Amino acid sequence: MGSRKMIFTKKESYIKQIGLYLQNTDYQNAFATSKDYVTVFPKEPSAHYLLARSLFLLQKYAEAKNEARLAFNMADGKKDLVFCATLLSACYFALGQKQQAYDLLSPYSTESGTEIEKLMFLFSSAMDKVEEASEHLERLFVLDAKAAQELVDNFIRS
Repeated sequence: MGSRKMIFTKKESYIKQIGLYLQNTDYQNAFATSKDYVTVFPKEPSAHYLLARSLFLLQKYAEAKNEARLAFNMADGKKDLVFCATLLSACYFALGQKQQAYDLLSPYSTESGTEIEKLMFLFSSAMDKVEEASEHLERLFVLDAKAAQELVDNFIRS
């Protein structure tokens, strides 16, 4: 017997199910369910964000960029804008578009958040902005010393 497709009637049900798939690294089912979510709720920014995130985790960066751009343009609050900008900038970076990644996330670099500091460190480093990269790394150490140390360790290995 084949697997059945889940169609939910509430946004919250989609978000919860996709979140479980992502948490369990089941990116293919997260992608399929996100596609359904976008079909049922095409004007919902979270649907496009979750589809973009699933695509990104499946390493389909060009498609992820398009969905992340839609989510970014639909975002209706500062917090949502920051989430979407973070994902969209990561897509740009994965596609080798370092300047676009840096330019998009720079206006949000004053926001306090581990992910933003990590990405701004990476983007600044890639753009040879050593002093700025150091500032982001210092802020990351204040926010989450363990995450900062892991980032440094990974950066040195790469």
